[in-house]
This record gives sequence, structure tokens and C-alpha cells, in this order.
Amino acid sequence: MSETTFKQKLENFWYYYKFHTFVALFLAAVLVFGTVQFFTRKIPDYKVIMYLNEYESVRLADAVESAFEKYAAELAGGAKKIVSVSNCSFREEKEHPGDVQFEKNQRTILQGEIWEKKAFIFITDEYRYNELENSSVLKGVLDEKNKKVPIKDTPFEKLILDILPKDTVLPEMYLSMRKNPGTSDKTIDVVYNKSLELFNSITAKQ
Repeated sequence: MSETTFKQKLENFWYYYKFHTFVALFLAAVLVFGTVQFFTRKIPDYKVIMYLNEYESVRLADAVESAFEKYAAELAGGAKKIVSVSNCSFREEKEHPGDVQFEKNQRTILQGEIWEKKAFIFITDEYRYNELENSSVLKGVLDEKNKKVPIKDTPFEKLILDILPKDTVLPEMYLSMRKNPGTSDKTIDVVYNKSLELFNSITAKQ
């Protein structure tokens, strides 16, 4: 009798609170997932902005990350370092406009990265380099002493090509340093100096 009563109570609960139960389970799953992500996420040691006038694949961004990480590990005496490449690239075609929303999203990501002041190394092509230099909003963001260093036919480019499929042809790319914003935040100075050290380690072997 008690078993039947319990079963009836369970059925009544499920009938009246089915939706609430699903919502509670969903929220619990989101909370668990978010907690796991928070405690297991890897904070990058360096951040790089890749800004090309191309539709660049995730594969290229990953290859660029790996190349940077090899230089970063070398600086750290072989210890693994994490480099995060923020790919803000998109193809800008005046005669045949592409995905306007995608362009807007990429520009928003670029502005966000610049505002955050954690990414100090830029990898650009000629087109995007000129855009940064001539933009009324972004003009002066690059360091006058450390900009537009070509990577073509360099050890850095070879590292990238070794990761990508055979016969891959890379777009023209240049390395530049962002100017130190000179804020009172000492942590920004630390990130800038580490990034400059990485930039110099790469360009010294060009």
C-alpha cells in the first residue's frame, strides 16, 4: 500500500512540477559546467592580435599560436607557455561587400582587445598595417621603433608552415608591437615587457 502511495505521489509531483524539474536540472548543469570551466581554464601567458585582410581559417591561427609558443617556451627555459591569438581578420572588398555583420563583429573584437590592454603583439598584412597607421581612431597604437617586421623567409614563418598542410601559401604578414599605453597599472607594464621580450626574440632571428 505504501509503495503505491509513494508511486502516486511521485506521479503527481512529476505531473505538476515537470517543467520546474527540467529548469532546475538545466540550471544545475550550467552551474557545474561553468564551475569546471572556471577552475580548469588556462590563462594565456601572452596575447596576440592577428589582423589580416583575408578570410583566415582557425587552422592558421592555431599554427601561429604554436609558433609563438615555441619561442615563448625557449625564453622560459623550455617551460610550456600559452599564447592566445585573437583572430580579428576579415576580407574587405569595396566592389563586392561581404558579410557586413561578420566585419562588424571582427572590428568589435579588435577594439575590445585594444581596449583591454593585454595584447601587445600584432600580426598584420600591408593593408591592415596601413589601416592601423592611418585610422583616426587607432592611429599611433603601434610602437614606432618596433613595427612592420616581415616574417617571410624567416624561422618564424618556417615554424608556421611546418604545422600547416604541405604546399600552404601564407599571406604576407608583419609583426608589430603595440605602444605601451603608459597607465598607472603596473600589471600592464609587466605584460608589455614580457610581450616585448617575446617580440624581440622572434625578430632578432629574422
